Amino acid sequence: MIMEENENNIITDIDNNEYNTVVIGKQTWIKENLNVTRYRNGDIIPEVRDYNEWSKLTTGVWCYYDNKPGSYQLYNWYAVNDSRGLAPLGWHIPCDDEWEDLVQFLGGSDVAGQKMKGGEFDFCFWIDNNNEKSNSSGFTGVASGIRYEDGDFDFKFEVGHFWSTSENELIDNNIITAYGRALFGNSEKAFLSSKKINCGLAIRCVKDQ
Repeated sequence: MIMEENENNIITDIDNNEYNTVVIGKQTWIKENLNVTRYRNGDIIPEVRDYNEWSKLTTGVWCYYDNKPGSYQLYNWYAVNDSRGLAPLGWHIPCDDEWEDLVQFLGGSDVAGQKMKGGEFDFCFWIDNNNEKSNSSGFTGVASGIRYEDGDFDFKFEVGHFWSTSENELIDNNIITAYGRALFGNSEKAFLSSKKINCGLAIRCVKDQ
């Protein structure tokens, strides 16, 4: 069996947002994107809407996609890497190895994406999906889009990008990148991604072992 629903195992973050969870293999994941606005110690994570300000950031922030309240929340990697912690107590943001464990359990990168994207009756939206989603894992991935390092938004309803805690390497102009996973509406694959750390991506959490 790929998944085991945890209907009675709802977790709560510091903002009292509730998240359903699902067991996939030996891991337990939250089924929704993180949408917290404070670190675990109670400190505020600033919301930044301004495009120019976003492009110059070197500290943790978040935004709504397209700066529209109620849309998916995106975080830069400075927030992911902040020692105050984003995830609820007992949970953490996955490293690249933990993402890879999930992908391999679901059959490898060529097919895992189809099993991770939300199905027809889940609260999510995908365009150009070509029936390339089943959500048989229960992960319920959503196409939450991306905010680029210059502040521009793109790919809502088309791509779901999720951070890991794992740095990649230095690239142009000494800008650090970090690994993550990307799901595309028109592909069954779960792609290894590497984005500049001042991009805004979605966050999922996995339970501490």
